Amino acid sequence: MILDLIERDGDVCFICKNDFGKKEKKTIDHWMPISKGGTWDLTNLRLAHRQCNFWKGDRVPLEDGTIPDRPPKKSSVKNNKKKDRPSVCTTCTSGRKLMHGQQCSSCNSGPKPIKYPSWAKRKTVDCDHQTYHCFACILGFVKRSA
Repeated sequence: MILDLIERDGDVCFICKNDFGKKEKKTIDHWMPISKGGTWDLTNLRLAHRQCNFWKGDRVPLEDGTIPDRPPKKSSVKNNKKKDRPSVCTTCTSGRKLMHGQQCSSCNSGPKPIKYPSWAKRKTVDCDHQTYHCFACILGFVKRSA
């Protein structure tokens, strides 16, 4: 089948019109995709690079033989703009320097974070017990210095 396609169209990719490299695998593309009513008939088959065939996917070619662009994907999120990062209080480092029951006089926040991410936790021997916390000062086993 591939030899028949080479004889008919030449040994080039039908989509990008470039030659196949020595080690490039040739794939068979259904010019009219099977999912859109195409068949395995030789008149519907074309040789293509693997990447070109993947790029074309199940798009139906236009009458002039070109392949239409894919419509942009619809985003499930209406606004993809990143939210502004919250400002960090310089007095209490946004609650990180506060002890249990304390409240910051500048930003009125309490001790934070309530849940501490694993990547931010320190080993007890490496902890300064002020800004960065180990499990011992988070759970109150070690008195945090202020």
